[in-house]
Amino acid sequence: MIDDPIDELFIGRRELQLSEFAARHPPHLLTQLRLRLSGNRAREEVQRDAALGIVVDGLEHLVSDAALDAELFHDLAASTGAGRLEGLDDPAAVVLEIVTGVGRHFGALRCAYGELDESLRELRVTPGYRDGVPSVAGTYPLERLGPGLVAAVLAGHTTSIRDLHADPRTSDPVSRATWDAMELRSLLCAPIVKGGRPVAVLVVGDRRPREWAPGDAWLLEQVAERTFFAVASARAAAALRESRDELRRLNAELSEADRRKDEFLALLAHELRNPLAPISNAVQVLSLAGAGDPALERATRIMERQVRHMTRLVDDLLDVSRIGHGRIELRREPVALTAIVAGALEASRPLVEERGHRLSVSLPPDPVHVFADPTRLEQVLQNLVNNAARYTPAGGRIEIAAEQVGGEAILRVRDDGTGIPPDMLARIFEPFAQLDRPLERSAGGLGMGLTLVRRLVALHGGRVEAHSEGLGRGSEFVVRLPALARPAGAGAPVRRLRVPLVRPLQILVVDDNVDAADSLAALLRMLGHEVRTVYDGSAAIEAAHDEPPPDVVLLDIGLPGLDGYEVAREIRGRRPDAAITLIALTGWGQDEDRRRSREAGFAHHLVKPVEPAVLRELLDDVAREQLERQPAAEPA
Repeated sequence: MIDDPIDELFIGRRELQLSEFAARHPPHLLTQLRLRLSGNRAREEVQRDAALGIVVDGLEHLVSDAALDAELFHDLAASTGAGRLEGLDDPAAVVLEIVTGVGRHFGALRCAYGELDESLRELRVTPGYRDGVPSVAGTYPLERLGPGLVAAVLAGHTTSIRDLHADPRTSDPVSRATWDAMELRSLLCAPIVKGGRPVAVLVVGDRRPREWAPGDAWLLEQVAERTFFAVASARAAAALRESRDELRRLNAELSEADRRKDEFLALLAHELRNPLAPISNAVQVLSLAGAGDPALERATRIMERQVRHMTRLVDDLLDVSRIGHGRIELRREPVALTAIVAGALEASRPLVEERGHRLSVSLPPDPVHVFADPTRLEQVLQNLVNNAARYTPAGGRIEIAAEQVGGEAILRVRDDGTGIPPDMLARIFEPFAQLDRPLERSAGGLGMGLTLVRRLVALHGGRVEAHSEGLGRGSEFVVRLPALARPAGAGAPVRRLRVPLVRPLQILVVDDNVDAADSLAALLRMLGHEVRTVYDGSAAIEAAHDEPPPDVVLLDIGLPGLDGYEVAREIRGRRPDAAITLIALTGWGQDEDRRRSREAGFAHHLVKPVEPAVLRELLDDVAREQLERQPAAEPA
C-alpha cells in the first residue's frame, strides 16, 4: 500500500496517467506536492529521470487547475449554501436549489440527485435541473443504467464517462436506450456513501460527448456531500414541523374535548341539581311538619341522607374536574386536626350509624396544627370515612386517628372491611377505579372519591397512602401533611352567638321549575318569612318594583327568556336605592358562573340543592344587616 503521494509518483511514474492521479487527490494536496517537489530529493529525481520532469511540469498545470477548481468550489458553495437554502424546509426544494446551481456551473444539460433504495436495486430521482428538456424524475432500476457504472456506484467510486455510447460501462443496448431517453451522451456521477453503503448519487450530464476536467470529480463529490446533509437537515426540519403541527392538532382536539367535557359536567350537574332542589325542600317541609311522628321522622331522615349522597356525587365530579384544571383556590389558615376530625364526623356519622358500624376516634393529647383549607380537609377525611363505611359489612369497625410524627401531621382511617387486592392498590386513587365485587358495587359511588382525596391532599403539599393485606383483611388510608408549630392564640373555635330575628323577611322566589319554587316557598313560610313566588324573569322584574320592595330575591339563573343575570341587572338598574339582597339560587356552580353572578349584582351565589341550615343562616345575616341599617328610633 502506498501512503505517500510522491512515492506513488516515483514508483508508478512510467504507467501513471497524470489525470488519474489528479482525480484521486483534492486540489490542496496537489499544491502541497508541488512545493515538496521543489525540494532537494525531488530535484535529484527530476535530473535522473526525464519522465518525472514531465510529471512535474504537468503537475504545475494541475495545481493551476486545482486553484481554479477551489475558487469555483467556493463560488458554487456560496450559490448553494446556507444563505440560498435559508427558509427552504422542503427536501425537494432544497435539492432543486442545489442541482440548479451545479448544473449552471458546469454548463450541463441536466443535474439530478437520486437516492438508492434499501435493496440497492432502484434509484429514485428527484426533480432536478434541466436546460430546456423534459424532467427525468422517477424511479429507475439500476440494471438499466449500465453494469459498469452501477458497479462503480455500489463500490463508492466517482465515475466520469466521456461518451455513454462508446464507453463499455454504459454502451449495452438497454443502458444506451435509458440514457438516450434522457438525451445524455456524457456524465459525471458522484456516489454518497454512509455507513459503508451507497445511499445516493449526484449526477451531472451533457447532451454531447464531453471531456471532464480532473478537478470536476472532486468538485462534484464535495457538493454531493453537502447535498446529502442539506436534504437530511430539510427532512428533519420537515419532520419536526409535521410533529409540531400534529402536536398542535392533538392539543387543539384535547382542549376541545376537555372543554366539551367541562360543559357536559356543568350541564349534568345543573340538570341533576334542579330536581334535587325541590326534593330537598319537600323533605325539610315534611321534617318540620311531621315533628313528633316517629315513622315520618325516620322516612325524612332516609330521604335527607339520599339527597345528601346524590349531591356529594355531583360535587365530586365537578371538584375533580376543577382540581385537574387548577381552578380550586384553597383558603388556608392554621387549623387543628381535632377540628377537622369533628367536622368530618359530623357529616359522616349518619352513614356510619346507618350501617351499624362501631366508630373509635383517637386524638393526640396536644393539639396538632396544619396550614390548610378546613373545608377541603374535612372533605378529604369525610370521603375516607364514607368510603370505609360503604366498603365494610354492617356492624364493622372503623378507627380514626390523628397524630404528629416528626414534622408530619397524620390522619389515619382504618376499617375491617372487604380490603383491597394487591393489584388494585396502585390504581385505587385513579378516576372511576372500583373493586369488581358484588358488595362494593352495591355500595354505590362513581369511583371519584379517592381521586378527589389524593388531589386535594396534593394541593396541601401532602400525600395519601393506601394499605391492605388483601381481600377480607380490611384497609387503611394514611394522609400525611406538613405540621405547623402551634399558632399563637390557637384553641377551640369560637362560635358567634346568633341574634334572634326581630321581624320576618319579605322574600321573592323566582324559578321556572314550579316544584322547586313552590317547595322552597313552603319551607321559607314554615321558617316564618313572607314569601311571593313567580316563575319567569319578566314577572320577577315587576314584582321587585312593587311597594314595599322585597328584602331578598332568591333568583334562579337559568330562566327562559330573560336569564337570571339580565333580571338582576334590570332590578339593580331600576331600583338602585332599594335595599334588596339578590341571592343566586341555581344549578350552575362553576367558577365562571360565580364570577358572572357577582358582576350582575348578586350578593351571594348558592348552588342547588342548598342545605336548609346554610340558607337559614344566610337569611339571618341579611336580616341582621338590614336591622343595623335602620335609623335609631327618636327618643320620646
